[in-house]
Amino acid sequence: MKSKVHFYYNWPRENLLRRLSPALQKVLIYDHRLEPTVTDYFSALPERIAVEAGESAKSIASFAHLAEQILPRVSGYAPQEIALIALGGGSLGDLVGFTASVLKRGVGLVHIPSTYLSAIDSAHGGKTALNLGAYKNQIGTFYPAGDILCIKALLDQQPEENLRSGYGELIKIAMIVGGPLFHELERARRFDRDLLWSLLPQAIEAKKKIVAKDPHERKGIRLLLNLGHTLGHAFELERNLTHGLAVQHGLDFSLDWSRKLGLMKNRDYEKSKAVLAKNISGQRPSIAAERLAALLRQDKKATKNENIRFVLLKKPGRAIVKEVNVDHLVEAAVEMDWAQ
Repeated sequence: MKSKVHFYYNWPRENLLRRLSPALQKVLIYDHRLEPTVTDYFSALPERIAVEAGESAKSIASFAHLAEQILPRVSGYAPQEIALIALGGGSLGDLVGFTASVLKRGVGLVHIPSTYLSAIDSAHGGKTALNLGAYKNQIGTFYPAGDILCIKALLDQQPEENLRSGYGELIKIAMIVGGPLFHELERARRFDRDLLWSLLPQAIEAKKKIVAKDPHERKGIRLLLNLGHTLGHAFELERNLTHGLAVQHGLDFSLDWSRKLGLMKNRDYEKSKAVLAKNISGQRPSIAAERLAALLRQDKKATKNENIRFVLLKKPGRAIVKEVNVDHLVEAAVEMDWAQ
């Protein structure tokens, strides 16, 4: 199923939200922090469930609790008559997407991302994921939403930290595809909300093209989207960083290692680092070497022979997946002061 992405500068009319899906029974599941927004703009959807968002929402317990709240509201309806509408960031989208994929063996799904990070990345491509203890994103499905609404008036409500997080993912996809998207970031003087909104359609289209070539991550092509994520996930867990900022630090490490391995020329390295510096600069996060090794061995990209599939960059537009030994990766991180 192909997702339809809709862009709105201001809030769409409520009757559009009513017509959003042909489903007879729609259930809005939203981040509880968006209660004022729901009150103002979602009166057309009376069935609503508030959720405590964040990584803690991506758990088996949270899924079970949500399903128990949904089932009485959809009793008597066939799967094709039901749609779940997710209003929130990436963690809520993962939870609702997973729930939609297994509830009655699959019901309708609509994403309304409330953060630029989720509007660029997690709302698209169909991946859903739950965590199990320290094992991040190890339980999940492929289940694309039927419709995705990107609303600037909603996205612009987010604080500056979330804007920087969104840019982390935007820079990542720009590094992968290169070309006009990367050049736009090179030319930009300021990374503000208006620039991010203007580049959002390009970023989404770039991700969709990669996903279309490898929708279920069987050919290795979709692994390119993990650029910056291997160390990024470790920083996210250990340093409590937002996902996009953690990914940018992971991307920074990937650039350093790509040059150290002789894959990246100095000119491409310097212009890539200059783009990163426009979003965040300052002290890099660090992690204990033993802890990093343990997290890497839990990563879903790890293989049985103590290796991990890691994304490196030859230049913007030429990312490659290389199977590397976990211990060698950790040694490189220590040598370059990313771990100790």
